[in-house]
Amino acid sequence: MFRWYAMQSPKATKEVLMAELVKSGYLEKSGNIKDVLIFGFTQDNLDIDGKDNSLLEGYILLKLDEDYLKPIVKIIESHHIGLFFGPGPNGLPYPVPEEQVREFKKRVRVKKSTVSVGQKVRVTDGVLSGFLGKVVKKKALMAYISVKLPNRTVHRWVAIPNLDVNIKE
Repeated sequence: MFRWYAMQSPKATKEVLMAELVKSGYLEKSGNIKDVLIFGFTQDNLDIDGKDNSLLEGYILLKLDEDYLKPIVKIIESHHIGLFFGPGPNGLPYPVPEEQVREFKKRVRVKKSTVSVGQKVRVTDGVLSGFLGKVVKKKALMAYISVKLPNRTVHRWVAIPNLDVNIKE
């Protein structure tokens, strides 16, 4: 049975991670790793306080065959490829529930948004829905926008999923 496990690694891409595993004796074609999600966001697609890294950088979710969990964990940790989260009483990591992975994937997809500072956006949800604005600042899943209303200008944090960047004027 395949289950998700979380780890952190300084390796940047799936290719680098898999190459390290193969070098360490893991055969990719054995099918013991079904899926790999690697989060290495930078300032281009997820800006947190103007730094060029994020809280998610280096986090990896692996969907592994439970029967092969012990040898894969041993290879990864003994060769300093990464470190798994939440070792249980038997020394193996706890699985991450499928629902949490699904929810996380949804949120990460919107984090890859192309919203950038200075860009014109249209608010698609909430009290400012329908109004055009300009992104003043960006932080994690939020964009600080400036929206001109008839009598005043409103500055407000808006969730990035609630912004449309495909503005046709």
